[in-house]
Amino acid sequence: LIRNGLKIHEEKCPQRVVKCEHCMKDFKSCELNEHLEKCPKMKITCSLCHTQIIREDMEQHFDYDCSTVKEKCSLGCGAVLTRNDLKIHVTNICIERKIRCQHCHINVKVCSNPKHLKECPYVKITCELCKVE
Repeated sequence: LIRNGLKIHEEKCPQRVVKCEHCMKDFKSCELNEHLEKCPKMKITCSLCHTQIIREDMEQHFDYDCSTVKEKCSLGCGAVLTRNDLKIHVTNICIERKIRCQHCHINVKVCSNPKHLKECPYVKITCELCKVE
């Protein structure tokens, strides 16, 4: 190494100290790539939904936030859907969801509604003999 080459060498020296742009910690230049493979503050791509997530938040993302993770219906119908589809399923489709009876105003499961309507004391019926409601 010659004196006038020192400046150039220092800029590329594997022992120089560099800062990780994600966690802001200092590392030797030669150790930075190894650190980046596990840096907790670095954004990585979720393998399911392809969203960029900070590495240390990935477990929470899978457990609670990832929209493409499949889960069982919380109402007990047995359906297994992605979290995105599950929101629609639980509120609009599931036969175990509750709806309000238009006659007596109690909450009844969709799957039980036909039976309830046959027994609901507030359903208007017509007398077969005189046709009075």
